[in-house]
Amino acid sequence: MTHRATLALVCGLALSCISASQAVAAQPTSSSSGTPAIFVKAVSAADRGKFAGMRIVEVQQGPIRKSHVEYVLRQGSNSRVWFPSDSQFHGQVIVETSKERLHYYPNRHTIEVLPPKKEEAYERLKQWTQRRHPNLRLTAMHGEMVAGRPTEIGVVSDLKGNVRQRIWMDSQTGALLKREVLDDVGARTAYFEFTQIDYNPIIHAEDFRINVKGAQIVTLIDKLRKLANKNQMVNVALPGSTGFSLQNVNMTQLQGLKVLHEQYQGPRGQLSLFQVSSPVDLQNIRKAQKQGMQFYGWQMDGRSFALVGTYPADELRELSQLIGGPRNGP
Repeated sequence: MTHRATLALVCGLALSCISASQAVAAQPTSSSSGTPAIFVKAVSAADRGKFAGMRIVEVQQGPIRKSHVEYVLRQGSNSRVWFPSDSQFHGQVIVETSKERLHYYPNRHTIEVLPPKKEEAYERLKQWTQRRHPNLRLTAMHGEMVAGRPTEIGVVSDLKGNVRQRIWMDSQTGALLKREVLDDVGARTAYFEFTQIDYNPIIHAEDFRINVKGAQIVTLIDKLRKLANKNQMVNVALPGSTGFSLQNVNMTQLQGLKVLHEQYQGPRGQLSLFQVSSPVDLQNIRKAQKQGMQFYGWQMDGRSFALVGTYPADELRELSQLIGGPRNGP
């Protein structure tokens, strides 16, 4: 598992002993808006919660499932994640505040500086409660004890009743204690579960800082330049004046292609810029994306590019021109 994968792991995900049919059949406990009350409680607690705990995290990359243990400290929008002494990630520390996210790699003696990225589980909850998704159904039911705490299970299913996520939330505090994500046929693809949690931890201001003398500071722009040079790619990025901010950059595999992937946050959602160091048809990337995503691809200097996101194709074409895309074309 790569170091970059560790960043994604921090958001975690979870396994349930209750069948999908049972979860869908559960009677929801709803707020006045129709959203189950436990979802609303969890969102309300997201930026005010305080706890320390230990959780198991499992992710799937292709056919391989891997798991590890994380120590977590949270106070409002501040969080700290580190790893046990027997972990392959031991020594790494991830600190996030409302302004930035810092990831220390002891082996490289570097500190990556990233934009803040709240845990995906909490962000999804906010989206579902603040603006109901037309193709999703939210229900809730009584859950079993998790980390010694009583829970309610929030179930997210499609309109046909297929369960996509289950979330075990503390009945009293709203904290997310366990979560699982399921694929199209009901198999678990990601999960986390707290095995210990303390809602009254001792916290010091230094817990949410990383101070390592001599460590190299690496920004996303630095990371992009190094990855592009190392992999015979072009060092290009969307200008900040476009309203898009770079959130992450990494090398990945898509449809057997080695791809430089830049992730942006824009005024109306996320946007991805893909680059391959040879002239190839990137239509396979279009097929790999979720429904509703628009695609615009082009070639330049013997390399292939594609912009993918929830933006009109004409807008993607205009953005491509800012990083060397064709001035005329389809």
